[in-house]
Amino acid sequence: MIRILFSLFLSLFALPLAAQEYPQLMDVSGVASDDTLNVRTGPGASYPVIGELAFNEMEVEVVRKAPDANWGLVNLGEQAGWVSLNFMRPTAGAQPWYGTPTGITYCGGTEPFWDLQASDGTATVSNMGEPMFSGPAQPFVGSVNGPARASALSIDGGGMAALTVVPGACNDGMSEMEFGLSAYLVFQQPGQNFQLWQGCCSVAP
Repeated sequence: MIRILFSLFLSLFALPLAAQEYPQLMDVSGVASDDTLNVRTGPGASYPVIGELAFNEMEVEVVRKAPDANWGLVNLGEQAGWVSLNFMRPTAGAQPWYGTPTGITYCGGTEPFWDLQASDGTATVSNMGEPMFSGPAQPFVGSVNGPARASALSIDGGGMAALTVVPGACNDGMSEMEFGLSAYLVFQQPGQNFQLWQGCCSVAP
């Protein structure tokens, strides 16, 4: 197995702050202790209810906000739905996904079934559940000559991996869940051609 030191570098996007707000972690707020917050099929109170969040639910990943209403898209089980942001508030102490080495907690994709998880300052990449390499998640950096991207680069023992993360709608291809970040992992093992692995990223704990 190749051992590769993995360094995670996320760019600060050259976009207005409002465009960078999501995805973010939020807590349910303002709901009575004997009630729940409805999750609906669309961004409005007239849409059917598909699930509920507890009155004290915390660290819910809001993928994006509806452009013309104060509703946010969340994942509930294997599907996505909408909640009223009037009953949500940002999780205390949560960092923007582009703001710290652990702003992104997970990236992954299918065929191959790869994943990247960040925890306690360490990023680990696996394929089909088998760890391939891991290393420290370094401070994020920004682009110096254009629209920034998130990038990771590691080289050791003849192998190389580079990750790019960009904001935008993403689906894992296996469920009705939605994500707010797309991932592209370029990977090379010794003596083999480069491969491009695609997937999605999440900020949920």
